[in-house]
Amino acid sequence: MKKLSICVFSALALMMLSGCFTHYIKTGKGGNAVQSDDMELYFVAGLAGDVKTYVDDICESSKHTTVKVGRTFVDLLINLLSGLILSPQHVTVICEEY
Repeated sequence: MKKLSICVFSALALMMLSGCFTHYIKTGKGGNAVQSDDMELYFVAGLAGDVKTYVDDICESSKHTTVKVGRTFVDLLINLLSGLILSPQHVTVICEEY
């Protein structure tokens, strides 16, 4: 039974640590100056959370922005150590610099 538990935990750890991802959302030509880089916290493997990023407030007059959403190795480690309860993600807002 102990060997089975170790195998299951190892398989879950391997899957979690190989799951880094990054999404880019661009408007216009995209931005070139980082204005905000925050860790947002979600729960239950990212299924629950009420985090909103208001790009218009961060990039006040810029029509060219990029929002980068992703998980880093540290985010995945936190997710694994919390037993999939906490699921942090990094959200970076990049605005056009004048």
